[in-house]
Amino acid sequence: MKIKVLFLINNLNRGGAERNFLNQANNLDREKFDLCFATVIKEKKEDSFWPELKLEPEKKICFDFKNLSDWAAWFRFIRFLSKEKFDVVYSTLFFANFLNRIGRIFTFLKTKSVIREANIAEVKPKKEMLADKILSFLTYKIIAVSEMVAQSIVKLEKIPASKISVIYNGIALPEKITERNAVRRKFNLGASDFVFLNVGMFKTEQKGQKYLIEAFDKLLGERPGENIKLLLVGEGSLKSELETAVKSKGLSDKIIFAGLQTELRGFYQASDVFVLSSLWEGCPNVLLEAMINKLPVVAAKVGGVGEMVEHLKTGYLVSAKDVPALKQAMAFMLAENERRQNFKEQGFRRALNDFSLGKNIKKLEILFEKCAES
Repeated sequence: MKIKVLFLINNLNRGGAERNFLNQANNLDREKFDLCFATVIKEKKEDSFWPELKLEPEKKICFDFKNLSDWAAWFRFIRFLSKEKFDVVYSTLFFANFLNRIGRIFTFLKTKSVIREANIAEVKPKKEMLADKILSFLTYKIIAVSEMVAQSIVKLEKIPASKISVIYNGIALPEKITERNAVRRKFNLGASDFVFLNVGMFKTEQKGQKYLIEAFDKLLGERPGENIKLLLVGEGSLKSELETAVKSKGLSDKIIFAGLQTELRGFYQASDVFVLSSLWEGCPNVLLEAMINKLPVVAAKVGGVGEMVEHLKTGYLVSAKDVPALKQAMAFMLAENERRQNFKEQGFRRALNDFSLGKNIKKLEILFEKCAES
């Protein structure tokens, strides 16, 4: 008999957690698992990952919660759980994780609740941290996306390490190689331009783009006249603030805002170095994507990044918010062509060998099988 699994997430808007969840759902072994996929909140499907979800229409559900006090949505959710009798409910992000564990009560604890934690506990709001601590007794297993995430949960939420499994995010090999010049032509990048790439939403300060812009400005000050560009991919409420900063520094012709992009392979192919300037992370997908696309990386050593990148072997690590160090790392990449090529190859092997999607799926399937057996 197949193991019945419900994947539960806030929504399928385009983001790292959503992409990871989608990849897992699409690649779970259908011979072993009977899968349903549900979102908590309704979103515009044309702007989301919904079209990429490989499931029959009747297996895709939205509970359409307006907030945690939406009793009609609670009724729909609980009735669905009671009817379907899942072996495992697997969730990610706080809203979905909260529903998962409360919902378990209404299955008389027969369903196993597995939650995925993608960020270090230090950045959680206190009320969320308290809720996670209280509800941990209803949680069968917590999947942490890195050792640093796991350690932070144990330290700050006082949850036993035995309840936590570390499963790194997984990345698949690119299906096709995109022509390098296509993106360069679109954004008026010259063949001789050296392009630094950053991918991340501008919703909060998390991705640290303002520090990257400052470091890039200092880099240009040391290398006047050189063909160096910075390509920023993403959207969000902080975009206008960042654009104003770029304009005030006179860098509008050097820093390009590419907007939200649904297909990133061309951007990795068109760039020379990927820069992750984040203030906090768990196991960032974009870093793995850059590595698997053979793009050398500069990254802030936050969260699980230090488990993904080995300094001066598979990339270049700096401290978060350290503008001089970030500028120095970018200058190093510009000057050291041979080292840069070595980072490219070593980073690719690291992503392929230790962070493959196949390895991620296998560990997840083993965990689900243990849930069903217990």
